[in-house]
Amino acid sequence: DVLDFGAVGDGIVDDTAAIKAASHAAGGAIVYFPAGRRYRITSTLVQPNGQAWAGGGSDATLPGESQGVAVLLSDFVGDAIRLAHRLENINVDATINARNGRGVFSDGSAIAIRDVNVSGFKTGIRLENVWYTLLDHVSLMRNAKGLSLDYCYNVNAVSCRIYAKDMAGNAGIGAELTNSATLNMTGGSIEYYSRAVTLTTATKVSMDMVYFESALPTGTKCFGIYADGAGIGISATNCHVFYAHHTAWIFYNGADSGGVLNGKGNKFTNAVVDGAPGYAYLWSGGRNTPLNVFLEGDQHLNVVAGAGLYWTGGLPSSGSRVT
Repeated sequence: DVLDFGAVGDGIVDDTAAIKAASHAAGGAIVYFPAGRRYRITSTLVQPNGQAWAGGGSDATLPGESQGVAVLLSDFVGDAIRLAHRLENINVDATINARNGRGVFSDGSAIAIRDVNVSGFKTGIRLENVWYTLLDHVSLMRNAKGLSLDYCYNVNAVSCRIYAKDMAGNAGIGAELTNSATLNMTGGSIEYYSRAVTLTTATKVSMDMVYFESALPTGTKCFGIYADGAGIGISATNCHVFYAHHTAWIFYNGADSGGVLNGKGNKFTNAVVDGAPGYAYLWSGGRNTPLNVFLEGDQHLNVVAGAGLYWTGGLPSSGSRVT
């Protein structure tokens, strides 16, 4: 219990030293943060290997609005937490002094983050060279970039919510994948984004039963999954897309060589805002190394003529299928 080591949890007193002392004493045990308190920190908390940190509860709120839960309140620019093993049942919030920092960073493997809310940062969670990782009921609220993955394999997000409107009111990025990273997301939602997911060369994303909506101001456009590079793989199944404001839900930009797009059973509603239709799938590229496209069983509801499947600059490969 961090209170046993001098933590106050009033959001004013600096609790950094007390939390570090509790972590040092815990060894392989659990470091516990009682609920109803805000633990202000002014430097990075580094979790030892094999140790778990657990709070007395979390909720998906904005910075400063949490009630009756455990809150780690970052009050500096940097990584609030460097995670090695497990984090659960706690909020990680940024003060105005921490808006350009990151909430959670990890370059370990087999980490787990459960029932955690990270809010108000430039980047909510950043993972590098992480394998076999679970994000379970994680909320990333009001971060300019919710989730950032670089060279990560088999990162699994289950029933997570990413609300990408940053603290200045701008639509941000839900998740960004670089350097061959892979992400599997099941359930949950991505909301209020300029791009829900961005993908670069050789990255792969699988989305199943995810809700997409970006309720932007009039005249503002966005993309759902934005792919820019070669060898990108996208599988999207059973998703619900409220695609008002979308230029396209899934967009392959140019260099689509060796890419694969698999869409099945997705439902699209409300395509028109400001008189302009949105598109479900949009891609461009040449015939030499074409995109492989497999689409089946989508539903388009309350959609005007002109919205839906679309491609420019080249056709999908001859083995592609659209039904």
